Amino acid sequence: MMLTWWWMGLLLLSPEVGGQWSWDWCAPKLWEGKSWTVRLTHTDQGIEFSEMYRDFSLDAIGARLAWKETGVRNGQEYSATYLAYYPANTLFKVENGVCTSSYIQGNVSNCKTIPNDHITEFMAKTVIGGGYGSDNIIPIFAAGRVDSGVGEFYMTEMDGYFPLMDEVRGSLDEGPTYEVTYYYNATIGIQDPTVFVPPEICEKAARRTS
Repeated sequence: MMLTWWWMGLLLLSPEVGGQWSWDWCAPKLWEGKSWTVRLTHTDQGIEFSEMYRDFSLDAIGARLAWKETGVRNGQEYSATYLAYYPANTLFKVENGVCTSSYIQGNVSNCKTIPNDHITEFMAKTVIGGGYGSDNIIPIFAAGRVDSGVGEFYMTEMDGYFPLMDEVRGSLDEGPTYEVTYYYNATIGIQDPTVFVPPEICEKAARRTS
């Protein structure tokens, strides 16, 4: 599962030698928010559509991520709760009253640097319509093609604090999957720290995978 959290927050730029730039994608150490994801997948039977809503809490200090997810998968509605605890390389998932535990790799870090050779566009500016006026713009930053042919695109709101849209994934040349994640209602701090405590039903799942 491709998780979508390490790519949220403040976008900082830092010049490098030779006039090149690297991009640091940084986030607050403790924050919460909501997201909406739409995914289109090309199959032999046609195009499959799925969408999901997430309420997530991110703890970059303890390298933990918790989220509740609802959506439509394979034409069926579903609801699940996840807890990713990276120091223990463990992902808990609770769905239909059953907890499963799986091994994951990675980290929730405060910053993620996008390599120079992944950048295809330094900055494009999109004019905001409606009542905002033509002088207001949203910077759009693109981390371009990687080895798999996947592009990741980042957009921040005008003040640069939180992304409005993050992570467009899929082949840049008519790839099989196209995905957009939109973040909103972001707030700094964790209101309920217990979201990072695995439910009791997950204790047996943890023992089975240890």
